[in-house]
Amino acid sequence: MYFGPGNNPRLEIGPLNQVAVDAGGKIHLLDDLEEYKKTVGSGTWNAVVKLADELRKKKVKIGFFSSTPQGGGVALMRHALVRFLTALDVDVAWWASSWNDFSPPSDL
Repeated sequence: MYFGPGNNPRLEIGPLNQVAVDAGGKIHLLDDLEEYKKTVGSGTWNAVVKLADELRKKKVKIGFFSSTPQGGGVALMRHALVRFLTALDVDVAWWASSWNDFSPPSDL
């Protein structure tokens, strides 16, 4: 249902062109922060947790904006970053533009 060709998560764009990473949380590729923690040293992990704590404490909201939710490396990394920040309970959202949002130049 939430997976497409190659068993990849289906891309979902919600209201106002907000990218619904992992189908808006319905897909669970990696929920255990311990899996992330194993990939870095303790100093790095402690710094990440401290930063996430400060962001939550200050009620910081992070918003990403891009021209496309898929395709190149930036979009792939953005999915992973939003997934990770969401697992850390940081308030993060990502919006992508739509060609429907733009009017063609009058000379076309």
